[in-house]
Amino acid sequence: MELFTVSMTETSARDISKLYDCFTREFDDLHTEEEGVHFRFATRAGETNFICYGPSSDANGDSGTEEIYKKAANALAEYVLKEKESMLLRKMIAKQCRFEGTDAVEQVEEYCMRLLNGTDLEMSEYENRDRRKRTVASSFLQYFRDKHTKVHLDGFIHFRMEQYAKELREIVEYAVDEYILDQQYHEFIALLKYFVYLQETKIPVAHLMHKGGHQFELLNEHMVQIETTQTEGIVIELPDQELEMEDMIVSTLISVSPQNIYIHTRHPEEQVIQTIRQIFENRVQVCVYCSDCAPYLHTDKQHQDQCT
Repeated sequence: MELFTVSMTETSARDISKLYDCFTREFDDLHTEEEGVHFRFATRAGETNFICYGPSSDANGDSGTEEIYKKAANALAEYVLKEKESMLLRKMIAKQCRFEGTDAVEQVEEYCMRLLNGTDLEMSEYENRDRRKRTVASSFLQYFRDKHTKVHLDGFIHFRMEQYAKELREIVEYAVDEYILDQQYHEFIALLKYFVYLQETKIPVAHLMHKGGHQFELLNEHMVQIETTQTEGIVIELPDQELEMEDMIVSTLISVSPQNIYIHTRHPEEQVIQTIRQIFENRVQVCVYCSDCAPYLHTDKQHQDQCT
């Protein structure tokens, strides 16, 4: 008994093999040629039909089609996520038309996949993918329950999976925005590096005491506080975004223009420390504990002098 047909156009041998693998894994316990579920492929006029056959109804009229449809929906959902998701993302990214070049598209796609696979979210990779698979599978299952027996796969993906498509679009929009902000940040850092390169040094040494978070104290070579109000400040501003507290210290460092900067911090991995190192490059040394910073910075355990 023919239960349903999945049709695909412009299909490669690889596509057929991958679809077949998804189905055979899902139907492993029901897949027998004689009396269980089995599959056939037929190709005509550029269209490949994947046909599922199952047992006829028993005396009570039960052919087990509900269970078969659930398994088929899961198999199709697995195929969509494994074989179609990247293509869908690339098409959505291309529609944004805000930037050019394959490198940009690939970077945005990579970020999308990190979001979709849970790398940048609290939800684990398995939980996030499993939830997305359930969303896709529910669309296919409802279609089968509505007595449809032929699924045109590409058409179904584009017109019948609204919730799944909506999630992908939201991810793409977010990833594109993040990509643009990241590009602006790198351009901003490059501009500041060039400004520092052109500027003459004004003082030999600056000690930057990082007290945690956005709290800093700036000292000169004699360990005397440099009053930021006495410096000739410059305005640092990203497009549509005023730079906040940590960027005030960057502005001050650029204004006093030290030949060497010693950053004393218990948290060298924080973004503001990395930003200062990017801008001032080989002028910067980072200290996690020394006799100079011990009176200024709290520490929970004894550190050895360590400057990099």
